[in-house]
Amino acid sequence: MKYISFGKYSEMNTFIHNIHPKSKVISFFALILVASVIPNIKGAVFLFAVACFSILLSRLPLKYVVKRLYMPVILIIFMFLILIVSYTGEPIYSIGSLYMTKEGIDFSTLILFRATSCLFFAFVLYETTRFEKIIHVLYSFKIPEILLQILVLSHRYIYVLLNELTGMLNAAVSKGFNIKLNVKSLTAIGNMIGMLIVKSYERGERVYYAMVSKGYTGYIKMSDLEKIKTKDILFIIFSFLIIIFAFLFEIIN
Repeated sequence: MKYISFGKYSEMNTFIHNIHPKSKVISFFALILVASVIPNIKGAVFLFAVACFSILLSRLPLKYVVKRLYMPVILIIFMFLILIVSYTGEPIYSIGSLYMTKEGIDFSTLILFRATSCLFFAFVLYETTRFEKIIHVLYSFKIPEILLQILVLSHRYIYVLLNELTGMLNAAVSKGFNIKLNVKSLTAIGNMIGMLIVKSYERGERVYYAMVSKGYTGYIKMSDLEKIKTKDILFIIFSFLIIIFAFLFEIIN
């Protein structure tokens, strides 16, 4: 079974692709952090517009963007609809026993733009930067090495585990197994998960011994990244100006 991998278009030649990885990590992490805590709707809408513009600036194929983002966006919209009818406040509209309040609409709209902006910023960062370079930048920021190694190995083998699980499900279906909400089905699914855990452990041991045999000592060997240029510094400055403007947006208007 084939799975869509991240970073498929990370080698394109666009403005964002050509920005130094360290500059992109600093800028987009800052934008994601601010987008997640921005206190006003106008600032959140502004950051959402910036996030959409960054996707356009990356020149990623529209079909690919939609394919990667439609599921998380649907989840965010579902969360938005739940918040509208569950937030307490002064009712302004009702549908049966469900009530929408002004406070609920304001809060859910803020969360909608916050979450979508964070998603889009993270998407642009990951799709325009090779995963190894992101790890390299995090390593240069003195992130604990054990965490980075776990992240690298998880990224490498998540698709292997998905293939293992798919093979087990296909084998079960070929023998007449149907997923249902009953004890028999849940027991079979539990057995599959148990087998997957055992296989993961065994594969982990094999991978570890293979790495040791090739000289692995528990440390990541990193080559030096290219030097940051003037345009990369300007990109960071511009990103922080966007952040400042987002907080001042409501006052300015």
